[in-house]
Amino acid sequence: MERLHELLKPHLLRRLKKDVLRTLPPKREQMVRVELSQLQKDYYRAILTKSYPVLASQGAQTGAPDTQYPNGQLHHKTLR
Repeated sequence: MERLHELLKPHLLRRLKKDVLRTLPPKREQMVRVELSQLQKDYYRAILTKSYPVLASQGAQTGAPDTQYPNGQLHHKTLR
């Protein structure tokens, strides 16, 4: 893999957007708060209390795929 990187490095140009486009405004993030659904609240409560059997049984009851979040973490999206 290192050999491949050495071969490709002279042919790749890596630049930052701020270096290329000087008029680019600074990034602005805005948090949008939304209400959780009842199912999300149940999962959240089970995660906070570390009720792993509850989480496993709720996933089976709802038919939720186990692979949606394979690392078991909650995910959020930042709007830009």
